[in-house]
Amino acid sequence: MGHTVVETKGGPGFVGWGFKSYQPTYPLDQLALALAQLLKRDKYGRATVTLATELPPFWLSSVDDKALKPVLTAVRGAVRINAELRPQESADYKQHVIMIFLAELEDEAAAGSLFRLSQEKQARPKDFVMAAAQEGRLFCLAVARSFTAGKAGFETQVSLQRFSADIAEVLKSQYQN
Repeated sequence: MGHTVVETKGGPGFVGWGFKSYQPTYPLDQLALALAQLLKRDKYGRATVTLATELPPFWLSSVDDKALKPVLTAVRGAVRINAELRPQESADYKQHVIMIFLAELEDEAAAGSLFRLSQEKQARPKDFVMAAAQEGRLFCLAVARSFTAGKAGFETQVSLQRFSADIAEVLKSQYQN
């Protein structure tokens, strides 16, 4: 319960299942596994993938909530990837989190709206940092922050951008198939 089987390079494997509506037409499970590998090749260790989740409105709210709400109803399926910072990267590595949300939308306009909202949100002061990518109907949002109130996260708005091009490549490679 709460898990499903997906095909990995090493054979069948388990990922989490979040019980939200999940009707993707693209292989979001494979995209999520590729994104998890992207994090593992960087400064993060163990990554967990959960299918059938949501793109929480919190991360993009307070920019144009009237536009955000209807766009989120156009999500065909969403996945979340969480990864842990490796201990050698920071003395308080357990206090830092990175999450990647991947969503397939009903149309490119909806995905484009989410991307535009993310760009506007990035420019505003907040207690987390974010990077986003869009390819056709696919939208991806990486978010990083510290669990400790008032403490800066391991990632900065500038450092997190190192993932943008690689995330876009992952999306592009699958979107063109």
